[in-house]
Amino acid sequence: MPKFLVRHRATVDMDGIADYIADSNPNMAIAFYDEAQTIFKLLGDAPKLGSKIDLIPTLEIRMFPMGKFKSYLVFYTVEKGVPNIIRVIHGRRDIEALFDDDMTLSG
Repeated sequence: MPKFLVRHRATVDMDGIADYIADSNPNMAIAFYDEAQTIFKLLGDAPKLGSKIDLIPTLEIRMFPMGKFKSYLVFYTVEKGVPNIIRVIHGRRDIEALFDDDMTLSG
């Protein structure tokens, strides 16, 4: 069983962030992906590490800062002990609105 799953929407988020970072520093974009893997593995080892947040009443979503890239936040659910990474978003974005727009978190 995998230690974590990265959903399509989170991959799209990370690709967009890495592209933005790469415009000014390609090596930092690679470091962003490396840090994401480190954080995802950490969450795989301790799925309840993140803080619970109330974004969708019917779904327990957790949030965890992205380590060295602490301006970015990892949002995930835990299913059968496995973190499902659903979004990676800059902390200054309107997070509540982003989740309102994307109520289908299974993809």
